[in-house]
Amino acid sequence: MTAPKESADGSGSGSVTAPYKPILLRGVIAALFALVTVFWQQPTDLGTSLTTGIYLLASAGTILQLNSMAAVRRLGLRSALVFEVVVCAVAGLLSLFLRGPLAYGVGLGICFIVLGATGLTVGWRSRHGSALGRDWLWTGTIFFVTGVLLPFFIPLGTKALFGVVGGSAIFLAVLLLLAGLSYRHDAANAATTNAAAGTSAANDTTGTAGADAGRQDPGTR
Repeated sequence: MTAPKESADGSGSGSVTAPYKPILLRGVIAALFALVTVFWQQPTDLGTSLTTGIYLLASAGTILQLNSMAAVRRLGLRSALVFEVVVCAVAGLLSLFLRGPLAYGVGLGICFIVLGATGLTVGWRSRHGSALGRDWLWTGTIFFVTGVLLPFFIPLGTKALFGVVGGSAIFLAVLLLLAGLSYRHDAANAATTNAAAGTSAANDTTGTAGADAGRQDPGTR
């Protein structure tokens, strides 16, 4: 017996497996941050901490939006996702004040490990109930591995650390944008199918009503 599928927009009324708007938005945020890390050739300690903090705080906002949708609430993971939002937001706030390679590498590494472990937990618990479980497993893995790697790049300086975080953002952007576009495509197909089913049902109802009226009016014969 398969689990029922959720609506793509979070309403729970469709046949698609995930709400796509927060996923696409988070992918766009990750892509923008990745572009900054690629094209900013000489990042300063202040600029690195501020851009990373903004990136993580914006990501926390998309996770919060995702958590507010009915399709996600039905998975019974509300407390775990709230914890993920808090960890991501705390990491963003801390990043605003992490100056220098040591503070940035160690502080952000710890936050990413906790954030990754949370994502892996959420993904593992929901892997059979929703397609979102697969995405959480991947995002959790990316954050966890990045958190483990960051301290090893501390001797290379701020630019190297910034590049590692940006590299993880590239993987996240590709994953989330592909997933979001896939869910959006499924949502469009579900809307078309539901509209066709509704039209067919209306036509059947009209035809049945007309036949009943003909049988009940003998004067028309």
